[in-house]
Amino acid sequence: QQWRNELVGACALLETGIDFVEEGIEATIRDEAGRRIARLAADLGHHAEAARQASLDVQTPTVALIGRPNAGKSSLLNAILEQDAAIVSSRAGTTRDAVSGDLILNGLRIRVVDTAGMRETDDAVESEGVERAKRVAARADLRILVISHDSGEPTDEMLSLVTEADIVFWTKADVAEPGSGALERFPRSYVVSSRDGSAARAFDAALAAAGFGARSVISPIAGSERRARLVQDAKLAIDRAMGLLRQDGVEAAIEELRLAAGTLERLVGQIDHEDVLDALFSRFCIGK
Repeated sequence: QQWRNELVGACALLETGIDFVEEGIEATIRDEAGRRIARLAADLGHHAEAARQASLDVQTPTVALIGRPNAGKSSLLNAILEQDAAIVSSRAGTTRDAVSGDLILNGLRIRVVDTAGMRETDDAVESEGVERAKRVAARADLRILVISHDSGEPTDEMLSLVTEADIVFWTKADVAEPGSGALERFPRSYVVSSRDGSAARAFDAALAAAGFGARSVISPIAGSERRARLVQDAKLAIDRAMGLLRQDGVEAAIEELRLAAGTLERLVGQIDHEDVLDALFSRFCIGK
């Protein structure tokens, strides 16, 4: 809507310069219109580039929740996603396969994966789940090691899967806080509960601290090739209009701006010559 209004205003200014050239204000009006459409072109270019950068990130970043059975990973996944994506049970080993869900954080789509609890087992199905959990952890962009008061210490194998860049969540804080020294070896650790909203808040903070926020693309056209193409087409028409204005081709420039407006119309609704006239008469005392 802001882009639309800028185009309508610029067209109205240029129309005024043509219709009232004898008043000696044509050059002033043309300069002002040029400044407006230059700012608009820069804004459109910024969003088109943001959309292009977003399209380069073809892989959705993955965050893997790993830990022992009954550490609270499934409850943590549900709290982060704010939906019941995983089955939660007091029985250890409920999760046998990877369960995932997506969310948007700072404009970036992120996949969160709940994995099977890692432990030695004779159950063939659970054992396969543990192996899959290891593979998911190895491929993930970030790992959250989940521990709690009743899950026991993480094994050496689990610790070998995480790096200094990864995160530790002590869950079930509503039941028991970590004891003294429990998290000393984990510099990036959070004490959370999946019941009070602290888990979701900590997740957002942890990912921002891990640098995921720097990769986010905040643009209303990011993620849509169609919207990005329309905005780019509108920018090219405005660029042509600026070139024509520098050559005193005002009428041709107006046509290019109308072409840009018609392109944006496909995003935001109607715009036509009547809008330009309405803007013109609302800004100037014409006919009095």
